[in-house]
Amino acid sequence: MDNSPMAIVEWDSDFRVTRWTGESEKIFGWNAEEVVGKQLVDLNIIYEPDISIVQKTGEKLKNGLFNQIFFCNRNYRKDRSIITCEWYNIILKDENGEMVSVLSQVVDITDRRRLEDELKKSEEYFRSIFENNSAAMFIIEPDTTISMLNSEYCRISGYKKEEVIGMSWTQHIPPEDLERLKEYNRRRLINPNDAPDKYEFTFYKRNGEIKYALMSITMLSNRKTIASFIDITDHKKSEEILKKSEKEYRNLYDNAIEGMFRTSLEGKSIQSNKALAKMLGYDTADDVVNSVTDSGHQVWVNADERLKYAEILEKQKIIRGYECQYKRFDGGIIWVSLNSRLVRDENGKALYYE
Repeated sequence: MDNSPMAIVEWDSDFRVTRWTGESEKIFGWNAEEVVGKQLVDLNIIYEPDISIVQKTGEKLKNGLFNQIFFCNRNYRKDRSIITCEWYNIILKDENGEMVSVLSQVVDITDRRRLEDELKKSEEYFRSIFENNSAAMFIIEPDTTISMLNSEYCRISGYKKEEVIGMSWTQHIPPEDLERLKEYNRRRLINPNDAPDKYEFTFYKRNGEIKYALMSITMLSNRKTIASFIDITDHKKSEEILKKSEKEYRNLYDNAIEGMFRTSLEGKSIQSNKALAKMLGYDTADDVVNSVTDSGHQVWVNADERLKYAEILEKQKIIRGYECQYKRFDGGIIWVSLNSRLVRDENGKALYYE
């Protein structure tokens, strides 16, 4: 994803930037060193009239109302010029369903928005921007036929312009997506506000290959539709690889013979595996996470020893073979040997022990 043609921005649960890759520097002007570790409010990249839109979206994401959400707002670049961006946000959650971070994929649509605003003013201007736009663009007639497309459409799809003009857009869509998109089109022709104007879909290339894309739709007053999309196939593949890796890691973590855990600096249990739950006398790993809020007093026999353990980690970052006594849920005492490390963020701030 670091080589994505989109800006890739990842935020932690406090909306602090943890990743700034892809086209982020090109779109916004700041490099990763200037941005990573800063909170959204500190970046000053939101155009003032749009702050409320971003705040409301942030609340929806943090409250878990949506797993993914699109929104569009104006942003400042480092040179204080104003751009318009589409933000495609996905919430990444832990095994308890709590938000860990938000992965944002950002597209600079300044040129496209300018195109939409100027279309009615100048056909010549429209054709120039339309043809040279970095997104694949095409115009759909009310009868679903494509009447105009740009060179980027041909590059992505493999078709020549003369092969596409006059064809129905439905001929390019796999069956799995066709009915959904036809329903969007039906609703849009009745009421443009009754259908989403941004969504993912799949399409056939000329050679039959299926690709993933992110679509943006604008309905004109003459019932024609301007559609633009970018190829996100690589992003989807990266997401699948990430999900597979996370699943494999989770299987290893859950089924490890050794007890494994993650606790906050204060001692609250954040993660636990089955082996640790069994070791401590709990029925499930979730029971450990839900029950242990102060491991220094609930798990450690000697709470002062946990403070000593924390001091060592602060100095050494890693502990191997640290022997101490733990309390089981039923009151029994066991000896354990700990291999632990202190995890910090990019700025050196301590986050948790694991």
